[in-house]
Amino acid sequence: MDNRIFSIGVTILLVGIFLIFAFWPITSISARDLAEESEDGYEDYDVGEKVTVYGTITDINQLGSLIFVELDGDFIFLIDGQDDIDFSEGDLIYCEVVRSELIEGFDDMGNIGFWELEGELKSKRLVDYVFYVFTGIGIAIAAYGAAKT
Repeated sequence: MDNRIFSIGVTILLVGIFLIFAFWPITSISARDLAEESEDGYEDYDVGEKVTVYGTITDINQLGSLIFVELDGDFIFLIDGQDDIDFSEGDLIYCEVVRSELIEGFDDMGNIGFWELEGELKSKRLVDYVFYVFTGIGIAIAAYGAAKT
């Protein structure tokens, strides 16, 4: 057994496992968690503030040049000026959205706000696969180190 190679493999394995479970919660917010904040009118977010959100597309609706994308059945954001998107219902995505103000002082409800896509939609699954491959490489290196005499 080569302890040095084995240790390197285990370290890579542990980093991969950490990335699988901790990357998304550390770097972004789930669509479901962001939707829960809608009950207080997104008070924690100022107009113009950007946040990276991830989730599964559950619905896509188009109205003229506006596309409304729903993630995890709870969170809706707007894509303006695109004819179509490359994703469909069931796809895991992440993207950056910006808090916008639609109508100020609407009746007694206060300001009505919405989230709009900033940049482009990206596949969350692809990033997850990179983490799985990284973890697999760690397993392979650890196994090689354990078997080497």
